[in-house]
Amino acid sequence: MQAFGLFKTMGFRQRLFLALGSLSVLVLAVALLAFFTLQSIRRTSRAAANDRAMSILASEISIHALQCRRYEKDFLLNAGNIIAQDAPLQQWHAASFELGKAIKEFEDAASSELDQTQAQVWREAWRDYVRGFSSVEIAVNEGSINDTQAAVKTFEAAQNNIQLLTDQSYDLAEVKNHASQASSAELDLAGQQAIMRLTVISSVIVLLALLTSWRFPRWLIKPIQKLQTSAERLSSGDLSARAGLRLNDEIGMLGRSFDQMAQTLEQNTNDLANEYVVAQTAREEAEAARSQIEHQLFMIQQQAQVIAEMSTPILPLTSHALVMPLVGALDQQRIQQAQARALEAIQERRAKYLLLDITAVPVIDTQVGQSLLHLLRAAHLLGCRLMLVGVRPDVAQTIVGLGIDLGDIATCSSLQSGIDRVLNH
Repeated sequence: MQAFGLFKTMGFRQRLFLALGSLSVLVLAVALLAFFTLQSIRRTSRAAANDRAMSILASEISIHALQCRRYEKDFLLNAGNIIAQDAPLQQWHAASFELGKAIKEFEDAASSELDQTQAQVWREAWRDYVRGFSSVEIAVNEGSINDTQAAVKTFEAAQNNIQLLTDQSYDLAEVKNHASQASSAELDLAGQQAIMRLTVISSVIVLLALLTSWRFPRWLIKPIQKLQTSAERLSSGDLSARAGLRLNDEIGMLGRSFDQMAQTLEQNTNDLANEYVVAQTAREEAEAARSQIEHQLFMIQQQAQVIAEMSTPILPLTSHALVMPLVGALDQQRIQQAQARALEAIQERRAKYLLLDITAVPVIDTQVGQSLLHLLRAAHLLGCRLMLVGVRPDVAQTIVGLGIDLGDIATCSSLQSGIDRVLNH
């Protein structure tokens, strides 16, 4: 009871740490037990697999040794008969090769010093056996041995090697097979023990988890649910949502922080709403000002277009003759505008003559002279002849002084003389 009372006075963090710490200790115990058990099972499994593999390799050595003895016997029985001894001789060579290969595989797979030593003994015995058989084979081929009895007597010393190899490999295969079976039985027993231990500890963990889950909701889940409800109300738009927790632990601190956050959020939202109203009003005023400015710009453009047309008027003289009076100083923009207006009027009215009146132009410079030449060439391409009228004496002197060559442009001192000239044509 004293321990339970001490638990009730703990804060949320201390309670949670104690409960989760107990579970963590048990889980760690399970993990360590499982780790060491798996290590033991792994070692036993490796030993069983190694014994099984070595048993198979030793059995293969024994089988190949028996095959060599069989083919050796057939060869010796047919010693002196070249036709009959050829087949068992070939079979013996193949079996001997496989026997050497099997001994090499056993030696490579051997993990213990005892097995490696045994493999070396077998390799020496196989080599002595091969050398003895090869000497008998050579003697038979040379004709020094012509019957079975002599061949058996000559090969008798080497036969002990193959007999030793056969017996030892068979015995070792049996030993390794028994060891593999024992390791398998030990592996099964270790697995059963591990399952029992893990079952007991897991049961304890489950009981502790059930006890914790039964006690925690009374002081943990209820305030958390209250916090969740308040958070859902706040997320749905109810800025007046408050948790109102009066606990003194970490949950209570979280509830008070939530209420402060909700209050701050409500205040900031109200401030943003007020700022939005101000911004919306400013935007509407800006839109109205922009519309007014656009209207003023449109009016200015319309006025500029009217002024441009008035500054470069095109007057019809006859059905095929036009007059363009130019007034004031000519800059680059006015010259280009006059050229565009003159060419458009020539094309529209199919004019044959264009009288360009420069009576009111105070100055003719090189730029104006070159522009007049350009207009002459463009009008000529449209089938119209350009006449320059209203040339005053000072303007004529300026043109000559600047060296401006007006080329094929017809000139007249006054507009009237230009009109008379066009009418006479």
